[in-house]
Amino acid sequence: MQLSQQRGINFMKENKPALYTALSPSMLHLYDADNTIVVIIDVLRATSTIATALYNGASCVIPVDSVSRCIELGDMPNTVTAGERDGRVAEGLQHGNSPFEYSRRFIENKILVLSTTNGTRLLYLALSQGAKKIITGSFPNLSAVIAHLIAQQQNVLLACAAWKDRVNIEDTLFAGAVINGVKEHFDINCDASVMAHTLYTEAQPDMYRFIKNKRASHYLRLSGYGLEKDIQYCLTPDSANILPVYKEGKLVPANPTASHTTYEKDHKKIIADLPQNNTNRSDEIKNNYFVLLDKHIEDVISGKASVFLELNQIARLLHISHSHLSDTIQQVTGHHPCHFYDNKIIEKAKSLLSETNLSIATIALKLTYDPSNFSKFFKKFTGQTPGQFRKENKN
Repeated sequence: MQLSQQRGINFMKENKPALYTALSPSMLHLYDADNTIVVIIDVLRATSTIATALYNGASCVIPVDSVSRCIELGDMPNTVTAGERDGRVAEGLQHGNSPFEYSRRFIENKILVLSTTNGTRLLYLALSQGAKKIITGSFPNLSAVIAHLIAQQQNVLLACAAWKDRVNIEDTLFAGAVINGVKEHFDINCDASVMAHTLYTEAQPDMYRFIKNKRASHYLRLSGYGLEKDIQYCLTPDSANILPVYKEGKLVPANPTASHTTYEKDHKKIIADLPQNNTNRSDEIKNNYFVLLDKHIEDVISGKASVFLELNQIARLLHISHSHLSDTIQQVTGHHPCHFYDNKIIEKAKSLLSETNLSIATIALKLTYDPSNFSKFFKKFTGQTPGQFRKENKN
């Protein structure tokens, strides 16, 4: 009781739903999964990858419990088969379990069929024990999970995938992060939850350094494969802030990011607010194009827009044809519209590299690139890799 109060956790208050934490799949049977929201947690890396793929436009993720089933479903059109065993790409599958494999340019509008050592196995275990409401959680979609649990006001079971039934640090940390965000809204009469919250409170200032210094087993396993960037990304909050919900055998986004059509509708006010002036029509088109580009790039970085618009979509927002936009910008400035589009993205990338502590991989994903292509894109325009630029210009 005293420990719970010290940690700011509500302990057996009236009229609040209960929250419990299962630190390993081997403990899942101890809890009631029925009439409960079960949060499947596999930070390194299944649930981080699921959130990233859906955030980047995958039509759905189909979790399966075997490589053979994954291969079988791979015969469906527009499908990507992926999975790992012991941190390595599983034999017979096309792709692995790294979130960096699933950039928007690769995964948008595709089905991802995924099988992993721990995370997908836990999801099927929860189903076998009567779970009817399942979501997946990871640091990249932390805020979406917290907001959903608070809004639903139902009993919650935070289910950690662990590593082959052995409790691990990173999943426990995420459970603690969720508890930290929802603790005022739930009754928590669970030592595992208190332990998770206590661990998170200690680690929160720098979780990557924490699990590295503690020589967490999964950190050692993945870093041994050279996957430190994966680990850093998977411990970064809200880099893919979408809520995967399990429905009819698929994980789909509960709060999908705006489609092109929706996003274009949202921009009607922006277009209406563009400055009206007495310059000639060509200059007006140029000025409006630049204003819209700046706003749109900010929206992509913030997550309000899920993808960069194509030039024909921007032209439509400006109520002109694609060719008229291209010809006008070329005539007035001497450059194609894409020249300014690319350069404004580069300037924003420079700002993020020099003014934030976000990892280069996270910046790449914010700009809808996979890390290797982002490095090539950046070097093409600057003559430097993102790492070289950051080293010389970090504030």
